[in-house]
Amino acid sequence: MNRRARAGALMALVTATASPLAAQQLKLRIGGVHARYADAVTGSAGLLTTRLTWAPPGVSALLDGSFTRFASGPWAVQASGGVFGLRYVSPHAALGFTGSGNTGYLSGGIWSGAGSAGPVLALASGDWVLTGAATAGGVRRIDSASYLVVSGSADLRRDAGQWTFDAGVTSTRAGPYRFTDATLGAGYQVGVVSLDALVGGRAGSLGGRPWYEGRGTWTVGDRVKVELEGGRYPRDLSGFTGGAYFGFGVWIAVGRRARVATAGEIARRLASAESAVRLDSLSPGHQSVVFRVSGAASVAIAGDWNEWTPDALVRVDASHWRADLALGPGAHRFSLVVNGRRWVVPPGVATLPDGMGGKVGLLIIGR
Repeated sequence: MNRRARAGALMALVTATASPLAAQQLKLRIGGVHARYADAVTGSAGLLTTRLTWAPPGVSALLDGSFTRFASGPWAVQASGGVFGLRYVSPHAALGFTGSGNTGYLSGGIWSGAGSAGPVLALASGDWVLTGAATAGGVRRIDSASYLVVSGSADLRRDAGQWTFDAGVTSTRAGPYRFTDATLGAGYQVGVVSLDALVGGRAGSLGGRPWYEGRGTWTVGDRVKVELEGGRYPRDLSGFTGGAYFGFGVWIAVGRRARVATAGEIARRLASAESAVRLDSLSPGHQSVVFRVSGAASVAIAGDWNEWTPDALVRVDASHWRADLALGPGAHRFSLVVNGRRWVVPPGVATLPDGMGGKVGLLIIGR
């Protein structure tokens, strides 16, 4: 799920095209890629990717499956996935877990696989969020060697209006290999267009020249996204050497929309969300929530806990409306329905894109 942790050439071909933050419940990607491997194949290929996501409150899971066919004849298949969950211990801190795995097969009998899991800590302050993780797992290389893999990572992110800045460090140990990766990234979004760039370097085993990648996306309507990307990727524990790629594709969303947010993104919004509403715990798993909505004849709430079916709120006074909700700790997506027809997010509440060009709010409930 982290683009700096891609596994080898097959991962670079497939998951370099992925954008977990914009995932739908079901998406298809049709496109092409031109890639260069020092020890495998070089050339252009057609690419078909399917993506499934699952995002109940506090948990996000993603599964990708891809088929790549090179014009020169070789083909590859890959499956990759990941899951993480969070439990909020305060408005500025969250604890959770992360796990991921991948396997790929290149025609001719070349295959590799890897998996890892471990705890996550996220700390938020205003527009800044710091996340850390420690994972353990294993890797099966293309030369049939297998190793235990242990890694630790830290990532610092800041949102500044339309800009996002990111810096990360990951240290990895696997059998005879010891290396540390450092990356710097930036993103910019204006309207339906978003741009992202990343540069990285490595010290230790599997080192070499720095790597870089860039991506531009253009959202067309509710269900189509066009992507253009390219760059270089580093050597990897799977046994493939580094290489370069350039790709183009079109994502098509199918079915009900759902969005996967990263641990850091949810934790960052945690700091500002609770100040916009009044939350009182009635008992474990039951909350009283009061919203300020002026000039409304009726207000209802719809969220991921009730399949987005509006439930009426109770008027407290001319500007305040109350809901008693059976919700446990976590970040719950919601919208208010005013006067039976207008879907809104109260001012000041942290928001996430809803996948249709609008926003949903985050209702944050601590322990």
